[in-house]
Amino acid sequence: MKKPTRGEPFFYYFSIVLLLTVVLAFGLNILLRNYHLDASMPVIVTHGISMLLWYSLFSWQTRLVRTGNIQVHMKLGLMSILLAIVLVISGILIAIGNFQGEGEALTLFGNFSGMFLFGLFYTLAIINRKKPDIHKRLMLVASVAMLSPALVRILRIFDINDFVTLPFWLIFILALPVYDFRKYGKVYKSTWMSIAFLLILMFGGSAYAFSESWQTLAASLFGR
Repeated sequence: MKKPTRGEPFFYYFSIVLLLTVVLAFGLNILLRNYHLDASMPVIVTHGISMLLWYSLFSWQTRLVRTGNIQVHMKLGLMSILLAIVLVISGILIAIGNFQGEGEALTLFGNFSGMFLFGLFYTLAIINRKKPDIHKRLMLVASVAMLSPALVRILRIFDINDFVTLPFWLIFILALPVYDFRKYGKVYKSTWMSIAFLLILMFGGSAYAFSESWQTLAASLFGR
């Protein structure tokens, strides 16, 4: 058995935290039947399984790097492309289905943004797969970008307003730049650029998401 000689522990332990968060969020909601989704059941099941597989795979991939199994890590990485495609498509279909049932345009914008950001950062991570420092940071940010629905579901168990998700989500987002600065005395370019783009889209776009024009556009494109 190979000893952990490569990789940074932060990415491995952070990936475990992400996995546990997702399992806790969706697991408790299923057990307590504290959910309401308007999308079709096959789409919901597909998305749920793909989400669980993604965070499980992300955790396993960081473990493979720590143990020096780089070749296996690279092969699994390329195989994950299909999983990422299924994840994004099913996520978009669920967002549309829920909007058609509830009519919440703001939620639709947030879910669309999460899927877009995940797809973007995942694609950039694959393109930069031969540059480990960039690759692993983009994969981590991609995983955090679509974490918001899981955090929302944890809060809903306790009947807490969805907007309280924001500070918890920011903790996950800011963990990487804080780690970079504390360990290296700087924030990697791939870290601050990806997070800056994420925050600009989520916060800058929120103004449009609240607007009447987005409500009208969403209704015309995805309404019943």
